[in-house]
Amino acid sequence: MRGRRRRLFLHKICTDTDTWVQGDDQIAQEACKYFEEMFIGQNCRIDESMIQLLPSLVTTEQNKRLQEMPTMEELREVVFAMNPNSAPGPDGIGGKFYQSCWNVIKEDLFGGSIMPKFMSHACLVLLPKTEHPTKFKDLRPISLSNFSNKIISKILSVRLADIIPLLISDN
Repeated sequence: MRGRRRRLFLHKICTDTDTWVQGDDQIAQEACKYFEEMFIGQNCRIDESMIQLLPSLVTTEQNKRLQEMPTMEELREVVFAMNPNSAPGPDGIGGKFYQSCWNVIKEDLFGGSIMPKFMSHACLVLLPKTEHPTKFKDLRPISLSNFSNKIISKILSVRLADIIPLLISDN
């Protein structure tokens, strides 16, 4: 490894208990523990009785629309609206491939069959927030998604765009 990759490679890291950990497997295990704890949060119950007091703002029709399978035209619009030069995901396939080969791949990928699990996989990467990270708090987790995940996210965001103003005020 040379240059930037060598600098960004974690050789050892200090845990919250001030224990230094080395080796890929041990660092990975500690990273999982650290970020799991961060994102799961505290184990306290939420009082859901208050939810009953909130008015229902999403209609049955809007909810059905959010849950519908996308049409081939909706998929096509989303695929061609996305940046063809965006970084490819862990599968190595970017937007240019989807756009260039749309007529060939559209039925295989989106023809109603169940999407293979690997197509929705993402790769978590830890980016340093500081020049020389020594603790997990010095690292920012990001998700590198396959382009198919980006398509699904875009469809959901387009569908939610009409409903969000009903749920969230400008303030």
